[in-house]
Amino acid sequence: MSTQQSGSPSASKVPRMRPHSKSRKGCLECKTRRVKCDEAKPQCRNCDRRNVVCVYVAAAKRKSHLTSTAALTPAAEEVAEDTRCVGQAALPAEARLGHCCPVSLCSDQLLKLRLMHNYDSAMVDSLVGALQFNTSVSQVLRKEVPELAFKHPFLMDTLLSTSIIHLECTGFNMGPRVLEYRYNAIRNLRRELTKGQEQSLPALIAASTLLSATSLAADRVTNYQGLWITNWLAMPLGSRALLDKRRGQAHGRAQYGMPPTVHAMGHIDHGPVPVLIPESLAEALRICDENDPDVPFRVALDTAAEGIGKLFGMLLAPHLVPWIQLRVRAWPFTYGSAKFVEMVRLGRPRALVLVTYYLAFLKLLPAVWLYDGVVERDMRKIGEVLGEEWAGSIEIARASVMAENPEERVAFMKQQVMASQEADASPSSLPNLYS
Repeated sequence: MSTQQSGSPSASKVPRMRPHSKSRKGCLECKTRRVKCDEAKPQCRNCDRRNVVCVYVAAAKRKSHLTSTAALTPAAEEVAEDTRCVGQAALPAEARLGHCCPVSLCSDQLLKLRLMHNYDSAMVDSLVGALQFNTSVSQVLRKEVPELAFKHPFLMDTLLSTSIIHLECTGFNMGPRVLEYRYNAIRNLRRELTKGQEQSLPALIAASTLLSATSLAADRVTNYQGLWITNWLAMPLGSRALLDKRRGQAHGRAQYGMPPTVHAMGHIDHGPVPVLIPESLAEALRICDENDPDVPFRVALDTAAEGIGKLFGMLLAPHLVPWIQLRVRAWPFTYGSAKFVEMVRLGRPRALVLVTYYLAFLKLLPAVWLYDGVVERDMRKIGEVLGEEWAGSIEIARASVMAENPEERVAFMKQQVMASQEADASPSSLPNLYS
């Protein structure tokens, strides 16, 4: 008997496999591709390299003859701890999902589900109301954007980022995850921009628009130390470049996602609106010396000043006053430029004076989570930078913010610009700022 076994061909040729432990805790993407996962959280190395959403699903509990009082294995303890953490950090107390899910999910995945639910159930309605969008835009945000997000991970990162910012701004303490999601959204959007792929353009426009709309709130909840208005001015430049790239292609923008949103957030033609600038602002912007360090930025200053002048001009056109909020939101897209943003970042006084007047108009927007606290905070910081030398140049803007309501604010600014109009022989044209 033993002789037959030792002479068996199968016994002599089959190599012995090295014993090894096999983990079942890898992410779904690695399991699907049948590759080894390093199990790093929230994003494993493979998913990070391939720029895809990393999803972990904990293994279902095996059948056991142990009693309910038996000690948990280390793996089970990890799953239990993940579930407890979700209840404490990711969800409000009344929405503990861990007790009703048939499969135990890791905390990061449950948080993503929570953010998707919040985006659809609360954030879209909040954006539509605050930005004065119509029902067609609501449908785009609620249906088309999520559909694009499931095809483009970088847009999904943006959607989750804006949703967690909304939660943080509306009373939920989301902790350091807010900064993490914001960082991932901007990083992955920049990566996608470098690829220049035509099929990604609709998703790029959607991501850029969402990031622009929520930039002030993002800077507030992440405790950004610089001027919050700076990123608000800079973000629309990316959207404008993407739309310029899209212009002229077949069938317009309607088939590429978010056209109504981009139209409402983007370039608005003011039409025949006079350019009216208070005398104190015009005097601050005037460049008399060709050696002035702001000479290279003349065009940027002129364009931004024209935009502020048209906002003042709208105050004297009763039929345009109801539209002024839309024009205020569109101002960075229409009149902003990379050079002007550079001046603001460098703390150039003339640019900061113009920004102060823009902040005064920004105060006309609804007092919602998107704009909470930005005007007073940034005006104070700008005042500290400008000092007494430029205090008179921003006096009107500062005083307008002190008004109790938007109606009084509009009346005050209208009164100031009318006083300048009476003193100006040609009020309908931009003053010569460079003489």
